[in-house]
Amino acid sequence: MKSAQAIEPVLPEGLKAELRAYQLDGFRWLARMAQWGVGACLADDMGLGKTLQALALMNSELTHARAAAFVARCLDGPQGLMHRYRGGTAGIPAFLDDYAFLAWGHAELGRASGAHEHVRRAAGLLDSLELEFSAPSGGFYQSRPDDLLFMRRREAYDGAIPSGNAVAMAAMALLAEQGMERYAALARRTGGAFAADVERAPLGHTHLLAVALTLPGDGRGW
Repeated sequence: MKSAQAIEPVLPEGLKAELRAYQLDGFRWLARMAQWGVGACLADDMGLGKTLQALALMNSELTHARAAAFVARCLDGPQGLMHRYRGGTAGIPAFLDDYAFLAWGHAELGRASGAHEHVRRAAGLLDSLELEFSAPSGGFYQSRPDDLLFMRRREAYDGAIPSGNAVAMAAMALLAEQGMERYAALARRTGGAFAADVERAPLGHTHLLAVALTLPGDGRGW
């Protein structure tokens, strides 16, 4: 409890709102409770104010770091990354999306905090993707090779959330931005694997296109 009280929580840079003094106090209190590892409840007459404080906490570096620590502790082990955690047990080998979104999160944490451990973790996850999920013509399959599978899907079409290939590409772009040039080339190869699909349906591949525009080169990314 003393260590939690000693921290000075900082509002996330991406928060597009100005918190009043009491809201800032509430955010800091929530962050300290999260650091302590206990549940907490805000109670006042202003529902929107509590929502804003909760959103600030959810987007804070502290919350993201705790989530990353939970995954490392409970979902990553000798058999590699796992897909789900239930009843104290991790199970089901992870899929492309699991690796890609976790790598993206670590890459963003590394950029925000300057902690190289997150950059190393993102690089390790992308290296595992390259080793176990790569398709011969570029991009990544949705799952590892398995004798029980008669077909392995490879797609970059965004659904309700961005595709695993596009998110993996985003993580690569962030690592390239931090000086790891190998990942810029891998990102270009990943995007190029879906060039024909993007040309046919650009609105279905908006996340991949957005990442491509951040890569050095001619603005196409491949």
